Amino acid sequence: MSHKTSSRILAGLTIFLCAVVLLISLVAVIGTWVGGRAATNATLQLLGAIDRTAGTARTAIGRVNTGVGQARDEVSSLEAVTAQISQNVNDKGLILTLLPLGREDGLTAKVQQFVDEFNNVREVVVSTIELYRAVSALPFVSLPKVENEKLLAVANFASDVISAVQDLNARIVEIRSNAAGAISRVTDAITRVKDRLNQIEAELNALDAQLVAVQARVAQLRQAIPIAITVAMIVITLLAAWVAYTQIVVMRSAWRKLRTPDDSPAAALPSSDEAG
Repeated sequence: MSHKTSSRILAGLTIFLCAVVLLISLVAVIGTWVGGRAATNATLQLLGAIDRTAGTARTAIGRVNTGVGQARDEVSSLEAVTAQISQNVNDKGLILTLLPLGREDGLTAKVQQFVDEFNNVREVVVSTIELYRAVSALPFVSLPKVENEKLLAVANFASDVISAVQDLNARIVEIRSNAAGAISRVTDAITRVKDRLNQIEAELNALDAQLVAVQARVAQLRQAIPIAITVAMIVITLLAAWVAYTQIVVMRSAWRKLRTPDDSPAAALPSSDEAG
């Protein structure tokens, strides 16, 4: 096989390979823009879901906190009543007036109400945190920390406050029966209930603050991610265009070689008539 023939075969193979690379570059550009748009839409939908679930969780936490506030108001009312009774512990009529039978049931009902509310919304909050953590584990995604442990702390404090309220009710019964030292025991029980309510509120407020931070970060990502993906698509498109351009240049060079006439040695020699 002559050198010229080998060169033409090589030129043909070069044109074929360049055409393949050119086609891949075109597919890469189309795939980048189609896939980029799909990724943008999917990301925005996911971030929107996190924002909505965080909002739902915050609303649920707000309802529980409202119940905690109502229970605290009831405890404060009992505390004021106890202070009045302590000034005249022997006045049976005053005691029954300020602490009628069933007076403590109001506090029990309010505490049970917000505890039931917490138990109802707990799964919503847990689901929100799990979704949030799944997204936070994705590459290049940085989200504020949300502590699931705070829900466990609230659950423990809720159990404690129910126990403390039951103890308070028992101490209130002692006041009605004029038991010695009943006032001080009621005061201690009230302090315990208020402490537990304050701890529950503090944990819920801390969790709510973390969810606020999540919503703020999600809002930032919903603006930044589409821009970042678009910039990446433009960069990939420019790289693919550069690759395509280089392939076109190489193909043109190979095509010129392929179209060059075959200058064989025989054609370069003079004929016998010309030699004569």
